[in-house]
Amino acid sequence: MLPIDEVQTKTREVIANTVELNETVVHGAVKATEEVGVFYKRIIEGKPTDHYHITNAFKKILANNIAAAQQYFRSFQA
Repeated sequence: MLPIDEVQTKTREVIANTVELNETVVHGAVKATEEVGVFYKRIIEGKPTDHYHITNAFKKILANNIAAAQQYFRSFQA
């Protein structure tokens, strides 16, 4: 059985890592919403839309979220 101090330390680490992951995912969601808004605004204004731009933006957001999730789960291996 682990001493209470060690359990408290590990719990604080898990909470900090969870908060960091959540912040990354929320930031990605906000960025995705902004990108979609700009995309639709251009459509409404009749301006040419660039599917590459929005696809690339979503790929970057997804890659960032995957990296954050991988880092989060690696923190449990230590």
